Amino acid sequence: MQKILNSSLKDFMTKLPARHFLQVHKSFAINTDYPDSLDYACIQIGEDEIPVGRKYRDTIKKFLNVDL
Repeated sequence: MQKILNSSLKDFMTKLPARHFLQVHKSFAINTDYPDSLDYACIQIGEDEIPVGRKYRDTIKKFLNVDL
């Protein structure tokens, strides 16, 4: 599901519970309860593929306790 926001993702992320939402790319954040699969380049949620930014890989690995 795609939502259009009028504020920056950074501002929006401050309003979400940090234990459930994670920024994974400069333009994308995910609800960490729903990823179906992930690898070094993308996270699969249902039929949607969310790109993983290089800058965010270490944070994702620590947060989800996985090796990308």
